[in-house]
Amino acid sequence: MIHSNEDIYRLITECQSFNGSLPADGATQKLAVRLNICKVSYRIFFHGQAESEDSRIIYGSGDNTSGECFDFSRNSSDDKIITLKIYRNSDAPLLDEDEQYLFKIFAEAVLSGVCVRNLINAYNYVSNYDAMTGLTNVNYFIRHLRKLTMTGNHINFSVAYANIKNCRLINRLFDSRTADGLLIDFSHKADRIFNKDEGELISRLGGDNFILLYKNENEAKILDFFSGVKVSYNSYNGDIVEYTLSCRMGIVRMSDIIDDFGKAITLASNTLMSVRVLGNKDVLVYSESILSVVNNRPNYLEEINRDLNSGKFLVYYQPVVYNDGTGNMKLYGAEALVRWNRNGSIVNPLSFIPFAEKHNIINKIDLYVLEEGCRNLRSWIDEGITPVTLSFNFSKNDLVISDLVEQILSKVDYYGIDHGLINIEFTEAAFHEDYEAVCLAANKLIASGIKVSIDNFGVGFSSLMLLKNLEFNYLKIDASLVNSDSAKGKIIFENIVSLAEELGYTVVCEGIKSHEAIERVINNGCTLFQTDLYDKSLSARFFKNRLKNPEYKN
Repeated sequence: MIHSNEDIYRLITECQSFNGSLPADGATQKLAVRLNICKVSYRIFFHGQAESEDSRIIYGSGDNTSGECFDFSRNSSDDKIITLKIYRNSDAPLLDEDEQYLFKIFAEAVLSGVCVRNLINAYNYVSNYDAMTGLTNVNYFIRHLRKLTMTGNHINFSVAYANIKNCRLINRLFDSRTADGLLIDFSHKADRIFNKDEGELISRLGGDNFILLYKNENEAKILDFFSGVKVSYNSYNGDIVEYTLSCRMGIVRMSDIIDDFGKAITLASNTLMSVRVLGNKDVLVYSESILSVVNNRPNYLEEINRDLNSGKFLVYYQPVVYNDGTGNMKLYGAEALVRWNRNGSIVNPLSFIPFAEKHNIINKIDLYVLEEGCRNLRSWIDEGITPVTLSFNFSKNDLVISDLVEQILSKVDYYGIDHGLINIEFTEAAFHEDYEAVCLAANKLIASGIKVSIDNFGVGFSSLMLLKNLEFNYLKIDASLVNSDSAKGKIIFENIVSLAEELGYTVVCEGIKSHEAIERVINNGCTLFQTDLYDKSLSARFFKNRLKNPEYKN
């Protein structure tokens, strides 16, 4: 008997504790010498691809490779294949029957140990890393933040919760493989701007959400990256897809919460929610005043319902002006805008419209504005005043109402308003997010004689497919594109105006900031303007006077 049961037991025990190499002493080494084993190595394959270029030597050296080699393999439970190579000395005698049995036990013990270590590594990876992007996950982030807090240096850091914008649009524009590829490229590029040696870190929370830890002195660099970065993906058919991703961010200074680091992620998340609710900027830094405003918003629900019934919501009208470039300017139409007289103060719509959308009461506000506009139109017409087309905004959230078009027509017809005097505006983003529903509503409205506009065209990631596939009357180009001073921006604007007019759409330019820009736009063929340079939003009483005096003087 060349071995004892105790030797085999010790061999198995030692291999179960495998941590990257076989022990240089003990039963493993004893049996390896007895069996003339000079080298042991292994490789791991996943979906046919080796995880490393070279085999990992776990016993002996790379010098003695001329002897006989024995191959063993096993399928691991994580869909990997572990291959083991055992080399014997070149002058080793043949194994007898007893040694062959022991050799197989040795191989099985080592292979089992490697498989167990692989599963432990896989578990550690899953526990600490995101499988898709390779970034650390929230478990790792929390442990890292805890260690940083223990050093006391955390007061020089900030935690930020970041969310990629327009992910629904990206998934709609591209297939899932391309969308994932863009997200992976974004993650790799983002990871490189964080200084790991200084304790900075980015982790993926899942989906399009990330949590960041960075030194305050590096914030400008971080914010610049997350405001817009070009990413790319080489698709399976050889095409290179490029896209610019940007993020919303809620930021918390660690110096503000030195008593409880665990609050950092929660407060950063709540601050990001404030970004969504307020809707007027993409980055907010945590403060108690910001969260108190947002946390008190639920009171709006009762107040909005109450004030809609008591006439506290007001309708203002911003004129749309026709300017032919020869000095002739005339009132062409107007957009109806809502204002809230809340407790004696006029509330900015940006502070309650996102809330109304979130709580599904925006439809009440939009239909209220439509009814007030129709009521005013009826009154002006009855007084013998020549009316103009009025535009009314409807949110994509209104589309959950199955009979939205019928409700619009009902209010217009109740006041006996010519359908041609009504224009319904949907934002460009609504077409991207709820394409089918908006198209169906737009087609029904146009069929009834009511006009339809695409509003805020150019404010996000515009698609020319909208111009190709949709039926509408007006294209309202956003101020960000109209006022662009860049050479590319001007070229894009000029060609959009030209293209829209060739397709039979009427272009309206919003928010122009200077008379020089108006001249440039007129030279490009656009003659309709909605801008404070001509008229600010007017109450019903003052807009009535404008209807009576539709000519503008230079």
